Amino acid sequence: MRAAIGSFVSRNAQTLAIATLALANILLLAQNVGLRSRLAEYAPPEFLESGDEVPPLRGMDSIGGNVTIEYPAAPATILLFFSPSCRFCEALFPTWQNVIPVALERGYRVVGVVRAEESPDGVDEYLERWGVSGMEVVYLSSEALLAYRFHATPITLAVGPNGVVQNLWVGTWDEDERAEAARFFGVDLGG
Repeated sequence: MRAAIGSFVSRNAQTLAIATLALANILLLAQNVGLRSRLAEYAPPEFLESGDEVPPLRGMDSIGGNVTIEYPAAPATILLFFSPSCRFCEALFPTWQNVIPVALERGYRVVGVVRAEESPDGVDEYLERWGVSGMEVVYLSSEALLAYRFHATPITLAVGPNGVVQNLWVGTWDEDERAEAARFFGVDLGG
C-alpha cells in the first residue's frame, strides 16, 4: 500500500504541487477580499485643522510624573510630535533646529510630544544630537495620541490661547509649507 501511494505521489508530484499552490492562492484571495471589506469600514484618520479646539495636553514627563500642557496667552504653544526612529522626523529636524530657538526667544512655548513607549534616555540623546535645548517633552499614551488626532510623525502644531489650533503641518515640509512656516514663525528657513 505504501509503495502504491509513493508511486502515485512521485508520478503526480508536479500536478499535486500545482493543485496545492492553486488552493493556497484561492484561500489567500478569499482572505484578501475579507480584509479589504473590513478596511473599507474604516475612514482615514482625521487630523486637526486650523480653528479646531484642543483640550490641554495630559501626559507624563521623562520620570513618569503627570504633566498638563495648557495654552497660555503667549503667542502660541508649538507642539512638535516626533519619534527618534522616524526618518521623516530626521528629515525635518534641521528645519526645527532653526524654528525652536527663534520661537523660544519670541515667547512661544515649545513642547516636544512623543509616545509614552519611547525611552526618555533615547529622546534626550536624540535632542542632544540635534543641539535642542530649552524644550519641554511630554510623553503621551497611544490612547491620548489618538484622542488628540496625532496619527503620524512628524507633526508641527501651533496652538493659540484657549486651545485653538492656529496652524498645523503634517509630515515633512514642501516648499510652500516651508514658506508658510517661515512667515508664521518669522524665521528665515532658507530654500
